[in-house]
Amino acid sequence: MRECCGCSEKVKPSAYCFKCNDFLCDNCKKLHLSNKLLKDHKPYVTLLTKAEHNNVTLGLFNTHKEVPKCQIHSETASQLCCKSCGNLPICVPCSYGSHKNHDISDVASVVNSMKDRFITELSGVRNWKEEVNENLKTLKENDHKIISNTHKKAETLKSNYEKESGKVETTLKTLRDDHARSKVDIENNKKRHLQALQKQMEVEMQEIKNKYNKKAEEIKSNSEITLKALEKKFQDQENLLSEECNVLSNEFENSLKTLQAQEKELHAIYRERTAHFENTEKRLKNILVTGNSILEGNNSWTIVQCASDVFAAIHPVEEKMKKGIPKTDRLSQLEALLLEVSSDQRGNGSPVRKYEESVVDIEGINDKEWYVNSIAGTGDGNFVISGNSPTKELHITVVNAQGKRIRQKITVTDDPIHRWSYCDFLSKCKVVVISSPFKVGIYDIVKGTYFVSNITEVISNWPKDWYIRCVATEPKEHLIYVSSVGTKDVYVLNNQLNYQSQMRVPDMVQWPQAFKVSEGKLLLCGSTNRACAVDMKKPDKVLYEFIKPSMDDVCIPLSICVDKKRFIYILWSHYMKCMLVQYSPRGGLIKKTKLVDRDASCVAAVETEHTEKIIVATHASRKLYIYRMVE
Repeated sequence: MRECCGCSEKVKPSAYCFKCNDFLCDNCKKLHLSNKLLKDHKPYVTLLTKAEHNNVTLGLFNTHKEVPKCQIHSETASQLCCKSCGNLPICVPCSYGSHKNHDISDVASVVNSMKDRFITELSGVRNWKEEVNENLKTLKENDHKIISNTHKKAETLKSNYEKESGKVETTLKTLRDDHARSKVDIENNKKRHLQALQKQMEVEMQEIKNKYNKKAEEIKSNSEITLKALEKKFQDQENLLSEECNVLSNEFENSLKTLQAQEKELHAIYRERTAHFENTEKRLKNILVTGNSILEGNNSWTIVQCASDVFAAIHPVEEKMKKGIPKTDRLSQLEALLLEVSSDQRGNGSPVRKYEESVVDIEGINDKEWYVNSIAGTGDGNFVISGNSPTKELHITVVNAQGKRIRQKITVTDDPIHRWSYCDFLSKCKVVVISSPFKVGIYDIVKGTYFVSNITEVISNWPKDWYIRCVATEPKEHLIYVSSVGTKDVYVLNNQLNYQSQMRVPDMVQWPQAFKVSEGKLLLCGSTNRACAVDMKKPDKVLYEFIKPSMDDVCIPLSICVDKKRFIYILWSHYMKCMLVQYSPRGGLIKKTKLVDRDASCVAAVETEHTEKIIVATHASRKLYIYRMVE
C-alpha cells in the first residue's frame, strides 16, 4: 500500500508519474491521462502492471526521468557520468574533486553505446518469444493428434477383437451343427442295419438266429464307441476354441490398458513442458515490455542506470534458451508409439494367425528315451538338439526337419544331479554346448569335432560350486554369453572360449534361466517368473518388461528366441498348460499367443528351405512341433 500523490489515499498504486515523481491510484491515473492541465504529464505516466517483473521494476528507475542532482552538490544538476562508480551522475566540480582520475564520460556517449546493445538484446528476446510460441503451437497440435490416434487405435482394437471372436463363434456353431448331424447319421445307420438284419433273420433258418443277434450287438457296441469318440473330439475342440476366445478377450483388454497408460504418461510430460514454455513466454514478454518502455522513454539517465538490470534479467533466460529442453528417450518412445498409424489402423486385416505345420518324432533320441533340454538352428535347415538321459549321459544330436538323425555326440557327466545340456547357434557349422555343470564347448556339426573348456579355468571369479544354467551367442561379434544359478552376473567369452568381460543384470531377474542377444539388447527370462529386456551397455537398466500372457501370475518363462524380423517368442509354462507368445520387436507388447504341448521345454527360430519356422521341442515326449507364422 502506498499514498497516492493526487488524493493522498493509501491504496495499491496502479501507475507512476515521472513528472510528479510519485505513485497514482486508479482514479488519479485516469485524471492524469484526461485532464488538459496535466497533458504534459501524460508521456511520463507508466502502468505498474506493465513494468514490474522479477528484478526489473519501476523501483529501479523511477527517480531517473528528470535530470538527477549531484549527490554531493545537491542543488547542482548532474552533467557527467562516472563509469568507475557505476554510471553515477556527478557535476563538473566533482570530476576534479572526489572523482578525480575516475573514468568520466558525458551522458550522451554512454547512452549511445547502451542504446545499440538494447536494440540487439531486445531483438534476440523477440526471436526467442517467437520460438517459444511456435513450440507451444507444436505441442498443442501433437496433443490433438495423440487424442485422435488413441481413439482410432482403441476402435481398431475393438474391431479386431469383435472380428476374431465372431470367427471363433462361427467355427464353434459349425462344429456343433456337424456334431448334431453326425449323431443323426449314426442313429440312422444303426436303424438301417438293424432293420436289414431283422428281415434277414426272418428269412434265415432258426438255427442261425443267435448268430445274427450277436452281430446286432456288435453293431450297437461299435456305434457307441464311434459316438463316444465323436463326443470326445467335439469336447476337445470346443474347449480349445473357448480358451482361444478367452485369450483374444484378455489380449484386447491388456492392449487397451497399455494404450491408455501410455497416453496418460505422455499427457503428464506434455503438461510439464507446456507449463515451462508458458512461464518462459511470460518472462520474455515482461522483459520486452520493460525494455521497450525504457527505450521509448528516450531518457539518457534511465537507459544508463537501468540497462545493467535488464541485461541481468535477460542472461538466465538466454542460458535456458541456448540449452533448450532435452527430449528424453521415454518421451520419444511414447510419441513414436502414439503418433504413428499402425498397419491395423490402416485396415490391413485381423491379427496374425498361427498354424501348426507338422509334428515329428526325433530319431536317435526317442528310441533311447533321452530328454530334450535345448534346441538351436544350424543355418542350413537342420537343428541341433541337446539334452540328458536318466543316467549320466548327455547328448548333442543333429537332425533334419523330418526328425531324422544326421550326427550325434555322446558325453558323460560326473554330476549325477545337474545333468542338463544347453546349446545355441554360433556359426553355420558350429554351436556352443553346455555339456556338464562346469564345461562349455564348441561342437562342429560337419566335422564332428568337439572342443571343451572348464568354466572355472576360463573365468577366475566364477562362483564356486555354481553350475552353468544358460548360454546365448552373438554370431556377428563371435561372442558367447553364459550365466550361473544364483547370480545376476553374465560372463562374455569369445569363440576361442577366452574370457572377455562380464555384466550384471537387474535385481528383478534375480538370476537368468534363459536369455537371448538381439540388436544390443539382452532379452532375459528370470528366476522371478518375469521376463525383460536390458541395454547391453547399461545392463542394470530395464528397457521394458514383457507382459505375461493371460494364464496366471505364477507362469514361468522357460525359453526365448528371436526371428529374422526381430519378433520375440517366449515359452511360458503354468502347471498343466504351456503357451507360446509372440512379442513386438521394441516394446514387449503381446502380438500373438498359441497353446502348445504342456511338455514343451524350449523354442527356437530356424530357417528351413528359405522359410523361417518356429520350432517347439518337448522334454520327455521328444517331439518337434514346427509352426509356420502366416501374416
